Amino acid sequence: GGSEMCIRDSSVGDFPCNQFASRYFNGGGHKNASGGEFYGSLADAVAVFEKGLEEFNPNKTEDLDKHD
Repeated sequence: GGSEMCIRDSSVGDFPCNQFASRYFNGGGHKNASGGEFYGSLADAVAVFEKGLEEFNPNKTEDLDKHD
């Protein structure tokens, strides 16, 4: 089963959490503070979050520009 969840995220530095929230959680906001929503189980939300981190790769700043 699943339910609606509110997702809040924040970052420090160059990680664009607003783009992350937009792409993976139907949300948005500011570069370093944003949020969104997710419909499903907590396990599914964690899986989407982890997939997003792999794709955005916050440890490689040169990859961030491709998400604009």
